[in-house]
Formats: sequence, C-alpha cells, structure tokens
Amino acid sequence: MSKSFSFPLRETPTMVLERAQRTAKDLNATFMGDPSKGMFSGGGITGNYRITGNSIDVTITEKPFITPWLLVEHQIKQFFT
Repeated sequence: MSKSFSFPLRETPTMVLERAQRTAKDLNATFMGDPSKGMFSGGGITGNYRITGNSIDVTITEKPFITPWLLVEHQIKQFFT
C-alpha cells in the first residue's frame, strides 16, 4: 500500500535536495534525483518525490508493516523540509 504526502518548500529545491543527499549519506540510505523528481530508500522505507512550484510531493511505496503512517510522515517531512 502506498501513501502520498505534500509539503511546502521552505528553501530552493536545490538546497532541499543537497541537504537530503547529505542526510541520506549519513543514514546509509539511497537518494537519487534532481530538482524535479527522484527516489529514495532506507530504513525499510522506499519512495519517490516530485517538486512542483513551491511544494514537494512524496509517495511512499514501501514501509515496515509495524511502522505507523504518522511516524513515516513525520520522518519524511523532517527529511525534505
């Protein structure tokens, strides 16, 4: 089961992605993409993102069964904003 979230961007897409790439590296996660779209995986979570205008849309395609969606949303929001 997948689920999508949308968050406003507080910085330029390039700045957000640079920070996300550094964070992914620190967490031994995979992060590939550019300022318009990409994918990520780590910690049992797999997903993709798309940046349009001043927002980022994130779709989680896999997560650990036991992890609640609210926790996933919180972690993803911290990762991208």
